[in-house]
Amino acid sequence: MPGELLATKNHSNRQHLDLSHEDAVWALNQADSRRRVLLVALNMPGYYSLAVRLLALVVAQDSSLAAQVDIRYVEADNNADLAKLVERLAGWRPDLIAWTVNIWNRLPVQDLLRRLRPSLPQTLFLFGGQEVTSSAVDFLNLLPELDYIIEGEGELAFAQFVQSWLQTEGRELTDPAMVSGLRFRRQGQSELTRPADLVQDLDSLPSVILAGLVQPDQRNLLGVMLEGSRGCPNRCSFCFEGGRSGRVRSASVTRLAEEAAFMAGQGAGYFHILDPILCNSNPARLRELAAVLAELQERNPRTVISVEIYAHQVSEELAACLQSCTIVDVGLQSTHEPTARAIHRAWQPQRFQAGLARLRRAQVPFNIYLICGLPEETLATYLQGISAIMAEQPTRIFCNELCLLNGTELRHRALEYGYHFDQNPPYRAWSNRWMSAADFRLAQAASKVVEKYYNLTSRAIYTKAPWLPGHAPEYGGTSRISLMSPCSRQCPGCVRAKAVTTSMPPDLAHTLTELEDDDVEIFAGDLVDREALVQLMGRLQLHAPARLRLVGPPELFDDADWVQWLVQRGVWHFRSFAEAGEARQPDLTALSQTCRLTGFAVVRPFSDIVLLLPQEPDADADAQTCVSLLNNLAEQGLTMLTVPAEAMDMPASRQQEVALQLQPLVEQLSWLRLPKTMLKMALEPYLSGRGEELDQICRSLQALGLSSSAVNQPPCYLPEDAASISRSAPRHPHIPVL
Repeated sequence: MPGELLATKNHSNRQHLDLSHEDAVWALNQADSRRRVLLVALNMPGYYSLAVRLLALVVAQDSSLAAQVDIRYVEADNNADLAKLVERLAGWRPDLIAWTVNIWNRLPVQDLLRRLRPSLPQTLFLFGGQEVTSSAVDFLNLLPELDYIIEGEGELAFAQFVQSWLQTEGRELTDPAMVSGLRFRRQGQSELTRPADLVQDLDSLPSVILAGLVQPDQRNLLGVMLEGSRGCPNRCSFCFEGGRSGRVRSASVTRLAEEAAFMAGQGAGYFHILDPILCNSNPARLRELAAVLAELQERNPRTVISVEIYAHQVSEELAACLQSCTIVDVGLQSTHEPTARAIHRAWQPQRFQAGLARLRRAQVPFNIYLICGLPEETLATYLQGISAIMAEQPTRIFCNELCLLNGTELRHRALEYGYHFDQNPPYRAWSNRWMSAADFRLAQAASKVVEKYYNLTSRAIYTKAPWLPGHAPEYGGTSRISLMSPCSRQCPGCVRAKAVTTSMPPDLAHTLTELEDDDVEIFAGDLVDREALVQLMGRLQLHAPARLRLVGPPELFDDADWVQWLVQRGVWHFRSFAEAGEARQPDLTALSQTCRLTGFAVVRPFSDIVLLLPQEPDADADAQTCVSLLNNLAEQGLTMLTVPAEAMDMPASRQQEVALQLQPLVEQLSWLRLPKTMLKMALEPYLSGRGEELDQICRSLQALGLSSSAVNQPPCYLPEDAASISRSAPRHPHIPVL
């Protein structure tokens, strides 16, 4: 029955199934007696839905169903104009509308459903997807406009549903028991027929790729999705897969190779392999898959290939098989052993580190993920976890907020664990038994600032740029290049006060050959020759530094177009200053703008603004002017503000006033970098009565570069005896220097 209909392989082009284009037409034909079925996906902008394509193709390629059903699908962004979408959907007069529901579209889908019901009173409405499977919310009770829900995998269940629906009149199925995974109403109560039937052989599913339903230049922020397997042997309590059948079903490498070759021939250059158990695959399958990936790279050396793995399962052979991959995501989630037990993850530090070491030896770049707010995790252990993963020198780190996803074990045990969380998607947690709401905000602010700094590197943004070295990163020291350039500030003792033209250091050419994976800081006055500066940035990029940081007075960054120009040329880090007590406070909002690079990368620069204290000490005035300036800068959306060590000379009560400004910055996920003693002062209201833990947290923040040792002078200051080029090793071999 459904198993047989899925076995039919017809690779003819089915692009007519897609109604997403604004000009798409689905004409009403009086001579066509088939029922009209419409699948709807509201996606995050830039992504496509695999589900609606596959379900549409399953029905369209079954001859018995296709004879009775005209099925199509439509995609829109989840921020689309719903009024216009309602008009389009209602105009097509479908007999059945089925939505795939996820956390990113639940609310707009509900809104769309309610708006459509008056226009389509006879149309049957069906939900499916992760959001409505094993749900903690009774959607049939919540939404009287909704008729049915399919929980779990949809291909077999949806085919069963369509067959049952074709045998009935109206919106009520005669025999719901025919449909697996069906949630329906009976005498006012919500009931489930039985778990959804699963496709046992993924090769029996029709290929949406070979049917022409995936375009390489549309909605491809995740790349072309190649479904390598379904199911997961792990039982992670925060994940949708944690409560489902653990039997893993894999597609053949032959099928994956055919799909990859087809898309490569269409010009696709980004592939994402959906295979959560890649590390568990048998060696023969891994070798075959590695050959497919290598062939993709041979066709186009700039092809980006993304996979997900478990590091503690990485063998030498697996590491070698991943050498063609561009993005290898490692879902660690926590380094705290009690947390790992609570979420049903095996935390074996030695095996984890050994697996990453094998990836590094094989020159495979990898990213590591943490989740903030898991059970048993404290603020202190979470910050220690950030330091631990940075020590492994991943290409990128991701510190994600915990979302209590609907249908997961954590969601069902939220009361037991003391979670407070948003009741609407994405269900962000904001406190639990181990971390207060203040702890959560501190952890999220600190981790987001560090994550932003760490990830804004050339390797992370330009994954396959031809000028980057092929080996995995080992971040070096900090190289400083001071340009002799005019400056309107005329700071006493700074040689730029005397400069009339811009000149490059005489030994620059030699220095360029040693910059690979360094952080490179360029110091300049605001009257620098901007054309010469841009040319220097271009030369620097070709020598593959990790980061380029431009350091200068605030007047150098007050033009939004100029900052955009710099960002387009690889400058994503900026350091400047603001003087307390100045009559005119600087406008640095250009440093907080969002900039789009060539391709799909979007960058919001990292900005570090040093607060300069008045040279003439006045305890009361110093504190007042500092607080006023900090408030002004905080409103500009800058990443981090730094208070110099000389602030410690103020009386304790005035230091307290300045330290309290950490809180409003934390609320917007920015950071106030304070001298160590003032940092502790700022944290005490959050961590009252937790003395030993407070000291531990302060040490962790200091190790992450989130406390200040800055001196009270412009960061671009260039004294008479300063070298035009200098290089220093990082204070710690693995932690970046902020």
